[in-house]
Amino acid sequence: MGRRGPDHRLTDELLASETGMAINRINEQQRQMRNGSVLFDPPSRRELKRAVKEIAMECTRSNWNGEGTAAVEQTTRDIALRFVDALPMGLPEPDPGVHPDGELSFSWIGAKGHRLTLAIGPTGRLTYTFRRLPRKLNGTEWMGDSIPDAILDHIRSFLPRA
Repeated sequence: MGRRGPDHRLTDELLASETGMAINRINEQQRQMRNGSVLFDPPSRRELKRAVKEIAMECTRSNWNGEGTAAVEQTTRDIALRFVDALPMGLPEPDPGVHPDGELSFSWIGAKGHRLTLAIGPTGRLTYTFRRLPRKLNGTEWMGDSIPDAILDHIRSFLPRA
């Protein structure tokens, strides 16, 4: 299955159970209903999804840039789209990208060195670097049905202060 943290064995058992599979089917149906919906996906969100799909498609083969890069896996693309679906409305949209190791990335860039870069891998691992001078944090979280609070807090820091 994949590594998702210290309780991964219990998580794998739940995911493989009938209940876990039913929950996954329902979550996927809800995600499919949201995709392309004007109510749930304003133009900026639809554009972000389109860009993620396009980047992933361009990088589906190994060595996509001629420098020995890894291919973007379908699972990575699906998790990245799930991440975009889980982003609360009203937060700044990130710039999507791809890393040479086949992970999809999202970047938020603010003023005076304020930056968040997040990479999403095929196991649901989210690695990030957050910088807001003089602080710099690196971390790893795991993507489940929602974006971890620590990452949401970093994204919220890009909202204009009242």
